[in-house]
Amino acid sequence: MNPFSLRPYVKKAIWGEERWVLSGMPGRESVTDDGRTLSELLADMKDDLVGEPVYKRFGCRFPLLAKFIDARRDLSLQVHPDDALAKARHGSPGKTEMWYVVSAEPGAKIAAGFARPLSGEEYERLSSGDATGLLQAVVRHSSCSGETFFLPAGTVHAIGGGNLIAEIQQPSDVTYRLCDYGRLDADGRPRELHVELAREAVDLSASCSPVRYDRSAGRASLASCEHFTVERVVADGEADVDFGEDSFVAALCVDGGAVVNGVEVGQGGALLVPAADRTLRIRGNATFLAAYIKHCE
Repeated sequence: MNPFSLRPYVKKAIWGEERWVLSGMPGRESVTDDGRTLSELLADMKDDLVGEPVYKRFGCRFPLLAKFIDARRDLSLQVHPDDALAKARHGSPGKTEMWYVVSAEPGAKIAAGFARPLSGEEYERLSSGDATGLLQAVVRHSSCSGETFFLPAGTVHAIGGGNLIAEIQQPSDVTYRLCDYGRLDADGRPRELHVELAREAVDLSASCSPVRYDRSAGRASLASCEHFTVERVVADGEADVDFGEDSFVAALCVDGGAVVNGVEVGQGGALLVPAADRTLRIRGNATFLAAYIKHCE
């Protein structure tokens, strides 16, 4: 079964642009070449698309959201709630995510995690007013191509300007903005902050360091949790990769170009490989992020 190539939903922002290359989010869905949204495709194919255990767990809600984020300016300092809090407040999944740096300009930074655990009193002091004090407590990491960060819900973070990021996350757009550097929106008003809402969402002990992996390997694990598993797959001429799970595979091309299972894709593109196949047969020179759901019961 051939993989599906989808047209992305494009979201403009004050800091740059997001391309949601694999999205089943209502009103912001990616669309197949034959005009079906990802939700319609899932409703038509069911477990043939996502795999029997994945369909049993998630039903007709596609369980991942994949994006390319072009950050021309700094994104806000922000945090996302976990499943329990997001469901109680918004009827939504939480947002655990991972970032892979596709490219970075000289001096680009990633802000993620606290340098040390904060007490409740420290958090209250640093987050008072416009929460600029929290910037002092968050670690700023140097950014370069291939750098990877895993951010569980509750981790305070911000993508710095000059980064092109591939992001794989739970299908949620619930964001609590803590600090936005005093920027104004399109109407000239200060952008809304969510310091009070974020209070219960922030994990005061959450640190974050770049993921260590073998960059010389043709296949390397980048992140694995209950929400998703992500591997980096490098093909030099050809590679056949069977992920061994009854799950779809979302393949994001982060470098080069190749033909995957008969469908051509280049940097910035994404393919959805149905669970009925779930093997990547890559012909070309390219690097992919391959995301799937592991150990669903």
